[in-house]
Amino acid sequence: MRHFLARILRRFPRSLLLPEVLLRISRPRYAIGVVGVVMNRKRQALLVEHVFHPRTPWGLPGGWSQHHETPKQSLIREMAEELQLTIEVGPLLLLERGQGNRLDFAYLCQPASEICRINGELLGWQWVAKEQLRSYLPMRDFHLRALQQAFEQAGLPPA
Repeated sequence: MRHFLARILRRFPRSLLLPEVLLRISRPRYAIGVVGVVMNRKRQALLVEHVFHPRTPWGLPGGWSQHHETPKQSLIREMAEELQLTIEVGPLLLLERGQGNRLDFAYLCQPASEICRINGELLGWQWVAKEQLRSYLPMRDFHLRALQQAFEQAGLPPA
């Protein structure tokens, strides 16, 4: 039976168009969130104060992926938009499924330029050492886990 089905599908490959459309409609779609743990030479992480996160104002810079962007491309674009900062994107630190249909990516990054100015989504920014993180709480759990991973990779012991 499988061989018969394979022969029919090979002869009429367009017959799979409808099932493919139905599959796309019935499967979940995900919003892709990206953040960067930008570490400077002093092993400090860049935190930003967000306008639109009233319960957790301090966190990592980042945003949402647009159509046809990879998470890394999204992060590079978001850093340029929010901070006019050029970055080198390094390894993936953390990937989690967030609330609803959201996938969150956190990358370790290095600054390749200085911060020029911030856009209207941010109130400010600060380079923060691991020991100073408590002063910036509450913070989103995903951001805290990404920071912990980054500080561990930088050779700093866990908190």
